[in-house]
Amino acid sequence: MSPAASLQLSFENALPLFAFLRWLFYAGVVFYYAKRGKVWPVVVASMAFYALQNLPALGDAAFLQGMYEKAERRIWASEPLTHLLLTQTIAPQTLRLFLPPLMGGLSVWLWLQLPDIKTLMARPEAPLKHDARDLSVRGMLITAIPLQMVFYRGYIETMMITVPAGLLFLHALFRAADRPTPRNVIIASMALGLAVLVHGVYFFWLPVLPLLPWLCRIFKIRLPDSLTVGRILSLSLISVVIVALMYAVGLGLIRLAGLELDWMNASGGGDGKAFVSFTEDADNPFIAYTFGSWNHIVAVFSILVYAAPLLLPMLVMRTVRMLRMPPPLLRDVMSPADAALLLLTGAFIGFITLWNFDLGFFWDFDLIFSLSIPLALLTERLWSARAAWAALLAVMQTLLWMLAFSRFF
Repeated sequence: MSPAASLQLSFENALPLFAFLRWLFYAGVVFYYAKRGKVWPVVVASMAFYALQNLPALGDAAFLQGMYEKAERRIWASEPLTHLLLTQTIAPQTLRLFLPPLMGGLSVWLWLQLPDIKTLMARPEAPLKHDARDLSVRGMLITAIPLQMVFYRGYIETMMITVPAGLLFLHALFRAADRPTPRNVIIASMALGLAVLVHGVYFFWLPVLPLLPWLCRIFKIRLPDSLTVGRILSLSLISVVIVALMYAVGLGLIRLAGLELDWMNASGGGDGKAFVSFTEDADNPFIAYTFGSWNHIVAVFSILVYAAPLLLPMLVMRTVRMLRMPPPLLRDVMSPADAALLLLTGAFIGFITLWNFDLGFFWDFDLIFSLSIPLALLTERLWSARAAWAALLAVMQTLLWMLAFSRFF
C-alpha cells in the first residue's frame, strides 16, 4: 500500500466493473432529473444508490464499536458531537445500516439547494432565490466526488455527519457574503461553530469569514458602502470569537456530563505529529513524506486531480485572464461569493498540504477529501461548456477514484 495519494494508484488496479456500472446507472438518473431542475428525485435516487452499496468496516469503525461495547465514557475532542452520537447512543453496527444513506440524502439536498454562484453575480436584487433551473452540471459534480463513499451503507465514521454540517455553513457563508449584515455574519459564525463541534477539520475554514470582506475591499469587489474598515474589523473579530466560544462551551458541556475528552486525534493521532514533518524519521511509519519533497508534491497534486480534475486548468486560465485587467475591473467579473469560493479552495489546499495523514491515501480518504466540496462548486462557477461535457467529466473522475479504491468494492 502506497502512503502517498499518487495518481499512479489509478493505473495499477483493475476497474471494479459492476460497481462502476451501478454508479453509471445512478449518474444517468441524476442527470435526467437534474437537467429538469427536479431536486427530490435526485435526493431519493442518491439515498437508494447509497443504501445499495456496501463498504467494509474501515478506519475507526472497530474503535467506535469497541468503545460502545465497553461503555467507555471517553469522547474524541477532535469530533465531539459525532463521536458522542456514535459511541454513546445506538450501537455503531446498527447505525451503519441506515445512517450513511440518510446523511447522504441530506447532503445531496443541501448541495442542490446552494445558490447559483453565477446568479449571485448577475442578479443582486434576488440572488438567493432557488429557481427550477438546470442542475445537471451540479448534479454530475456531486455524483463524481470520492467523498460520496462515506454515504455508502456499512460506512461508519464521523465524516458522514460532517459533510452536511459543512454544507449548512456554506449556505450561511454565501448569504453573509451577499449581504454582510451583523445578523448574517453571526448566523454564519454559529453554523461554522456547529460544524467545528461536529468535526475539528472545519477549523481550516475559520479564516474564510473574517478574511472575506478584507479580500473584497482590497480587490474592490462589490461591498455595501456602510461596511467601513471599523465595521469589517469588528465583524471579523466577532466571527472568530463565536466559533471559538461555541467549541469551548461544547467541550465544557461534555465534561460536565461526566465524559472524558481524548485529545489524541486533535494532536495528530498515534504519532502526535499533526502536520507534515520537515525531517525524516525512519522509525515512524506515519511519516509518508517530508514537507516539500517530491512525494509530497505528487500527493497534493494527485488529491487535487481526484477531487476536481478540470479545476486546475480552468482556474489557471481564468486567473491569467483576470490578471490582464486593471484591479477596478475585478468587480465586474467577481462577486463576494467568488471570493469566498477562492478562500475555501485555499483552505482545502492548505489542509492537504499541511496535515499529516497517518494512514495514507487509501484509509484516510474521508479526511483527505473532507473539505473538497467547494472545489466542485468552484468548478461549476467556472464551467462554460454544455451539460453533457459535465457528464463526461463525471465518468472520467469516477473511473479515476474507483480504480484507486478498487480494493473496497
